[in-house]
Amino acid sequence: MGSIKHFGLIGHPISHSQSPTLFYENHPGTEDRYDLIETPDFDEAISIFKRDFDAINVTAPFKERAMLVADTLEKECELCGATNLLKKVNGGIRGYNTDIDGVYRTIAAHSGEAQYGRSALVIGCGGAGKAAAIAMAKLGCKVTIANRSLRKGELFAQRLISIGGYDRIDAVSLEKAVEIADLYDFIIYTLPVAIEGLSKIDFSDKVVLEANYRDPQITPSIIKETTLYISGKEWLLHQAVSAWDIFYTTSC
Repeated sequence: MGSIKHFGLIGHPISHSQSPTLFYENHPGTEDRYDLIETPDFDEAISIFKRDFDAINVTAPFKERAMLVADTLEKECELCGATNLLKKVNGGIRGYNTDIDGVYRTIAAHSGEAQYGRSALVIGCGGAGKAAAIAMAKLGCKVTIANRSLRKGELFAQRLISIGGYDRIDAVSLEKAVEIADLYDFIIYTLPVAIEGLSKIDFSDKVVLEANYRDPQITPSIIKETTLYISGKEWLLHQAVSAWDIFYTTSC
């Protein structure tokens, strides 16, 4: 038998996290451990990881800073400018982004892996929004990124075009997103709060994925009978499965 592995999660706040429960439910009988590193201090969290853990998941607000800890980075991690997994590999630390795979697998499970000719509106351009935009582009969609700071959305769209090689990416303001939302097949909502005008969007005949599963802003009152609403819990589970693959298949 191999040595017992120690995995965990950093971020703040994380006391509500379902990650330990998901890990143990999906690894019955394991002697490996999964613990929360509960501190708002990023440097302290990383110090604990380096001392005691084999790999950690990373959640808000640490995803961008975690990139600076890695000695090497997965390509898509560099593209979106954030990492949500750090693992000790061959004497160094490698960064990964399983959020992208989480969105990809979630949408593919419901709608298939080929979405050419369809379009996606990604609301929010934080770590989750960037991952969602990359995943939807990989699926073949035309992607529009909506963000409060239009400039931030535009810069990321340009990055996906120039570095990622995607050619159907643009950005709009949140106000504009509300006006044009009915033109899209997919809506990926990644903000923790409701934007002004959210209740006015017609979600008929759309696939909607919302990252915030604890306090969803797309409420039942604005979901239509023809809406395929996907909870962020599915995103969480799919990205967790992707993370576990990395935990156990990449050499230490």
